[in-house]
Amino acid sequence: MEHFTSASCPPCNGTNKEVDPIYEKNKDKLVVIKYQGQIGFDPMYNENRSDAQGRATYYAPLSGIPDGRIDGNFRSGHPGNIVNNANILAASKINSNWNIDLDFQFLENDTKILVTTKVKSLVNQTGSANTNNRLHIVLVEEEVKYTSAPGTNGEKNFLHVMRKMLPNFNGTQINKAWDEDEEKTFTQEVAIPSYIKSLKQLAVVAFIQDNATKNVKQAAYQAPKEILGHDLSIKDIDLPLNENNNPSILIENKGSEDIDSISFELIEVEAKISQKMTWTGNLEVGRSEIIALSDLQISKSPGLKKYVLSATINSVDLDKANNIVDLSYIDFYAAIEPPFFEDFETKGDTSFLKNSILFDKNEGGYWGLYTYNDTEGLGANDSRISLIVRNFQNPLIGDVLEYYLPTANLSQASNGELSFYYAYCPSLSANADSLLVQASKDKGTTWIDIFKKGGSELNTTNIASLATEFFPALTYKNSWKKETLSLSEFGGEASVVFKIKVVNGNSNSLALDQIRLATDVTSISQLEVSTNINIYPNPASTSATLVFDVVNTAEANIKLFSIDGKELLSKDLGIIPLGTHTEILNVSAYQAGTYIILVEIDGHTSTKKLKIVK
Repeated sequence: MEHFTSASCPPCNGTNKEVDPIYEKNKDKLVVIKYQGQIGFDPMYNENRSDAQGRATYYAPLSGIPDGRIDGNFRSGHPGNIVNNANILAASKINSNWNIDLDFQFLENDTKILVTTKVKSLVNQTGSANTNNRLHIVLVEEEVKYTSAPGTNGEKNFLHVMRKMLPNFNGTQINKAWDEDEEKTFTQEVAIPSYIKSLKQLAVVAFIQDNATKNVKQAAYQAPKEILGHDLSIKDIDLPLNENNNPSILIENKGSEDIDSISFELIEVEAKISQKMTWTGNLEVGRSEIIALSDLQISKSPGLKKYVLSATINSVDLDKANNIVDLSYIDFYAAIEPPFFEDFETKGDTSFLKNSILFDKNEGGYWGLYTYNDTEGLGANDSRISLIVRNFQNPLIGDVLEYYLPTANLSQASNGELSFYYAYCPSLSANADSLLVQASKDKGTTWIDIFKKGGSELNTTNIASLATEFFPALTYKNSWKKETLSLSEFGGEASVVFKIKVVNGNSNSLALDQIRLATDVTSISQLEVSTNINIYPNPASTSATLVFDVVNTAEANIKLFSIDGKELLSKDLGIIPLGTHTEILNVSAYQAGTYIILVEIDGHTSTKKLKIVK
């Protein structure tokens, strides 16, 4: 099976999840090679463009990516169309005139590889019958791991990756007459490419292919081998930090030789600042040791900081993939007094509250700020935008998305509430997603659960489950549920961090909206704008009259947004008294379409759609 894919091809991620289990189930009948690249950025393609592009050109034109072929000429474009148990079984039962025995060994302190391929003809074959036959030898890294997705489709682990073809993608010609049971040995010796991450994952594939018909006549596979040598592994990193902001690391010698020197490098991703240090000592085979990285310092400026920590030794490391870790460190902002309100009504980073933090643990990107279309929103109370955590799409069970509110100063608060809206419907899967709200009085060292639901108890709809991905629109636009949590136990605390945490169970997507934290509970209800805002005429062409009620004297502002979130108008009303208020908006300068009017009262908002016609 030759499978063409890419780390930056959106459908490739889902395709791999679909076919990889089938490949695994049929590994006694099937040899798999994946060629990375051709679309978007893919480091595995960049590391060996010649061979990857050579095979893609050989089969040109590909219908697109992903693409796949069984035995060279059995294809249907998308691999999912042909990769099934029946097709694999049928292909494996086809008789071949060839037999291939394959072996390899590492040479020169594991810096080279020698591949030995014995090809045997099972029948008499004339030279003319073999005119177009080629023998291909392929180095395959069975699993290539990245600490964060190297492309744009969220994948971090890649299987059956073609690393090098010997001698190249053209293969070796075997166009000669063969007698029955005649055998010939082919050898290829090559330096192991430096980009191979793990020698423990290195396998070899050989196949014979007819260049005229593109039919693969036989294939063989040699699995990765046990190998002795150096193998350093990072097991864990210790946070929070010591008083000097230095991390500690737990390392393990998983190889067969002692390690006496390790070079560490810490890179701050956004600032691109590198720090280095060297440790010397004696890490014996099979032993683990905690090393204080006293020369490496984590910045403690407020916010989310992301680092990459790597460890290298001065000899060949059998598995470089376990020598690097991603590190995220959150230092919370200084506490401020509530109220806080987050309604996500402007897409992009400016949508989030100042001093709030969104933490995507594995950086899979399975979340977003979404609206449905020009006329239908995805927010609570008929608002446009909500934060949707797309667990339906996320295969990584246990993955976490966390939203940290600004650190709250509750020292003068005797009571308070944290409220939010969420919408959710489980999928048909038995898996369960979870939603938690947690609080910390010690800047994130320990956390207290103040809300926790999972599985079916999260369901806000009137159906038990849904076969498709859930969105709070159309039939489900009114499926929002409001939760209100008492904060009385935190009254008097000078610094409390609250976070909303979504744990992925790969069931269905969950929407969050209109998160509010206030210490004066009475004022929350008093300052809320009526959701029955009246606009007339609607549709409007030149002007629109807005009517709304306020039940307490407050500062007010009216804003007009385009459907894609661009602010077009802001009208400051100053301090307004309780009662019914009427405002006229001039909309003559705006093109026909759907717009959003937002009324803000002391930081609390309500929205309404306005349609403009010409």
